[in-house]
Amino acid sequence: MAGRRNSVGKELAAALSGSHDLVAAAGDLAKGNLSGARSTSSNAGGSETVVEMMERLNLTAKEADPLVFDDEGDDDLHGPDCALMGKVLAPNTLHINTIRVVVRPAWGNPKGLVVNHMGPNLFMAEFGSEEDRSRVAKGGPWKLRNHAILLKNFDVNIEPEVVVFDELPVWARLMKLGYELMNSKRGEPLAAKVGKVEKLDVDENGKAWGSFLRARVIIIPMEPIMRYVTVFSVKRNMIVQYEVMYERLPMHCFTCGLLGHSSVVCPTPAVRDADGKLPYHGDKLCVPERKKGPVLSQEHSQAGKSVKNGTEFGSGSQTSTHVPSEARTTQNSGEVSSPLKKKPRARRASLAKKKDKSGPGAAANAHAISPSKLGQKRK
Repeated sequence: MAGRRNSVGKELAAALSGSHDLVAAAGDLAKGNLSGARSTSSNAGGSETVVEMMERLNLTAKEADPLVFDDEGDDDLHGPDCALMGKVLAPNTLHINTIRVVVRPAWGNPKGLVVNHMGPNLFMAEFGSEEDRSRVAKGGPWKLRNHAILLKNFDVNIEPEVVVFDELPVWARLMKLGYELMNSKRGEPLAAKVGKVEKLDVDENGKAWGSFLRARVIIIPMEPIMRYVTVFSVKRNMIVQYEVMYERLPMHCFTCGLLGHSSVVCPTPAVRDADGKLPYHGDKLCVPERKKGPVLSQEHSQAGKSVKNGTEFGSGSQTSTHVPSEARTTQNSGEVSSPLKKKPRARRASLAKKKDKSGPGAAANAHAISPSKLGQKRK
């Protein structure tokens, strides 16, 4: 009921805007003069629907009495110059502090950033400079706990609840294209099948190299993710499907391919394949992300390393590389320490341990001569 009243109220506000006659009609309706309201609204352009909308709200006389604002001179009203509207595409409502502590470091802690609550999972981010605002708007995809963060330019004339977040920039990979398609001339129409193309990852000659063509595209979050791009080759007279994979793709439903919810709560369950996987499984769509951890190969740990007390630490990283004792080298010499060779400190500890076991009189007893041997010597 409250939602219906809200929608009718918005329709009424739009119909009454900019018309003094319609405001007068609302006043007549508030006084109970229904015939006068209908007559006034008809003179204002034949809108009996305005009165009907007010009747549908079932307002009291006090509620229907309008407060008139002289807002004709508010054309210069504008919001913040460097601001973005944001929405976290999550099934549960997140606290604004949770959003703040995630977006600030993710966006590089820009100077002057202020994040304010605008509604359930809605926020406005004000930036100190246009450069930071543009950088964040063109970056991404931004994520919060793997939920997509959708951004839109702030408009003071649009209510936050009715803003349509219909864009998400991502990097897509068109997999296993032939050599004749690995260029901007053929690759851009292919990438346009996935979404609006912002950029192609090609060289100065417009060619791409490798096993895939990388493209920056804008996808629509309300539509299923594209898994394949279908091409009909006139030369070969055949139809070919090319797989599409995405870098840093936010959480999506493995069943229907939409962003914002998981397959566990999807209203349209799907049939699994022979391997037990759903149609939009992450193995098929998501490029594996590199996991941060210790470097296993000693060859990959040479760049940016510093030696401290015989242990290597990666500069700028919180992970350290463990070097086996068999291959550990000293800083001042090229000798390789053997695991079988005891260190001086260990050798001294071993000797002291043996001495403790022998007891205090062991040294004197070692030089003592037994009585039998002493009698043999006297003879």
